[in-house]
Amino acid sequence: MVNNKKYTISQSIGQTGVIGTSSMGSYTIRQGFQQPLFVKHSPSKAAEELSAIIYPNPFLELINIAFTDIVEGEITVKVIDMTGRLLLNERHAPVQLLTLPIEKMAAGNYIIQVISGQKATTSSLIKQ
Repeated sequence: MVNNKKYTISQSIGQTGVIGTSSMGSYTIRQGFQQPLFVKHSPSKAAEELSAIIYPNPFLELINIAFTDIVEGEITVKVIDMTGRLLLNERHAPVQLLTLPIEKMAAGNYIIQVISGQKATTSSLIKQ
């Protein structure tokens, strides 16, 4: 500590290039080999959690999304593979139980995001 200010100095051996940090709003960008263990993002307006049960998981041919909240707005369902590729992006009318036949997906791990109005839920999904 110098003059009541805390300074952190780090060095990456063999790094040829500029390192630094730049901030804009709630985002911080760091350049260089050394990265913090955790990066915190504080969005100004976070979506509320949508209460839903996704089953069966693992699944073979179809999944059910049972909403425990009252669903009043359009439902958007997105399925993303582990490389970040969007495989499914569908919109559905508001219902309390939504059944999706997705048997054409290859066996593996996926991320499913369900959005209705200002509420959203994200979960992992396994295809056998």
